[in-house]
Amino acid sequence: MCCDYEDSLRNLQKKEIQDGEDKVENGMSESKLEELQNAWKKEQEEENVKFSEVVQDSTQELDQEVEEVID
Repeated sequence: MCCDYEDSLRNLQKKEIQDGEDKVENGMSESKLEELQNAWKKEQEEENVKFSEVVQDSTQELDQEVEEVID
């Protein structure tokens, strides 16, 4: 029974080391990745709003120009 415990402990230590190496290989932890993804999504939403405003403004300007030509 003590051997099973020691083997389990060794396997757990190997797993923790491997998990740490995976984080280093991937360059960042899951929480950091999620943080960056959330920031990117927020930035994209802000860009979409800005783009929508530009399109709306351009459409209004075009409508005014068309009205001026018609009058």
